[in-house]
Amino acid sequence: MVQRALTVLIALCLFAQGSFAIGQSKEWIKYSSPEGRFTVLFPSQPTENKADVDTVAGKIAMHSFLATSENNIFLLIYADFPEYTDFSDPEHILDAGRDGGLRNAHAELISEKRVTMKGYPGREVIAKTVRADLTINMTLHFYLVKKRVYQVITGKFKESTEGDSKAEATKFFDSFDFTEPESKNEAAPSAPRSGEWVKFASSAGRFNSLFPLQPTERSSDIDTVRGKVSLHSITSERQDAAFLVAYADYPFEAKDAEIDGVLDGVRNVLIKNRRLVSEKNITMKGYPGIEFKAKAGSPTGAGMIGRIYLVKKRLYQVLIQYADTQRSAEFDKDVTKFLDSFDFNEPEPVKALATNRVPNWKSERFSMR
Repeated sequence: MVQRALTVLIALCLFAQGSFAIGQSKEWIKYSSPEGRFTVLFPSQPTENKADVDTVAGKIAMHSFLATSENNIFLLIYADFPEYTDFSDPEHILDAGRDGGLRNAHAELISEKRVTMKGYPGREVIAKTVRADLTINMTLHFYLVKKRVYQVITGKFKESTEGDSKAEATKFFDSFDFTEPESKNEAAPSAPRSGEWVKFASSAGRFNSLFPLQPTERSSDIDTVRGKVSLHSITSERQDAAFLVAYADYPFEAKDAEIDGVLDGVRNVLIKNRRLVSEKNITMKGYPGIEFKAKAGSPTGAGMIGRIYLVKKRLYQVLIQYADTQRSAEFDKDVTKFLDSFDFNEPEPVKALATNRVPNWKSERFSMR
C-alpha cells in the first residue's frame, strides 16, 4: 500500500521517475542540502532523485527527497526556473502550481490559505485523492523564493492513526528551513553563446526562423474569446533569455475593423505585469502587425520584446523574454538577428488585408524611465 500511495503522491508533483526505498526509523534525521539551500527533518534517510520536467517555462530540473514512516509519506521538491521567467505576479505562479499539481493527481482541493516564510510568499494546500480503493490525504506547502520553488509535502493514508500521523506531519513542516540567496536581485551568470545559430523551418507552421540553440516544440489547447484554439510554440532557451515563435489559427478571419483590436488584445496579454516602453505598427508581406518592447514590472519580473503578425486566420508571435539584468550590446544584436530572421509563407495568393495601421513609431507616448 505504501508503494501505491507513493506513486499517487509523486504523480501530484509531476515527478514519476525513479525508484524509491521505503524505510522507517525511530530517530528522525536532520537532512541538509547545500545545493538546495535547505534543512529538514526526515523519519529516515531520504532517497534523492533528479529529473528534467517540461513546464510552461521550459524544461527544468526537479530535485526530490523522499522518506516514509508507518503512517506518512514525506516529500520535498525544489526546482529553479530560468532567470528570464516572469515572477512579477507570485500569486499567479502559486495558483498555477496548485492547479497543475491537483489536476495531474486527480486530486480534490479541500482547503487553501496563503502563508509566508522569511517574507517570501507561499501556500498551504490540503487535498485528497482516491485511486481504486486507496485514499490519500495530502498537505502541501509551496514557497516561492526568488526563482526557486520549494514544495514540502506529506501524504497520509486514510487508515492511519490520526494522532501519530498529524504529529509527524507537523514535525516535518516545522523543521523545514531554507537559506535565502545572497541577494534578491543577484544577476544570473552570463549565458554561454554559440557562434552558429540553428535554422528552423516548420511546414505545418509555414514559417522559418533562426534560433540561438536547437528549439523544442510544444502544443496546447487554450480558451480565447474566439473559442478554443491550438497554440503551437517553438522555443530556444538560454539562461539569460527565451527565444520563441508561436502560432495559432483562429476559427474565422478577422474583419478589417477588428484587426487593431486583435493585435492590441494579444499585446496586452503578453505585457501583463510589465511596463510598455515602446510600440510601432509594422507590416510584413502586406499583413499587419505590431512591434513592442516592455520592461519588467518588478525586480523578479522579465522584460519582453516581440513582433505580432496577423496573417488571415493565423496569428504569429515572435518573442524574446529576458532578465533585465542581462541586457547588453551583444544581447541586443541577438534580438535583432532573431526578429529579422523570421519569415512566413502565405497560405495562398491573396489580396493584402486592408488596415488603418501604418508603420509609424508610437514610442513617444511611453516613458523609458
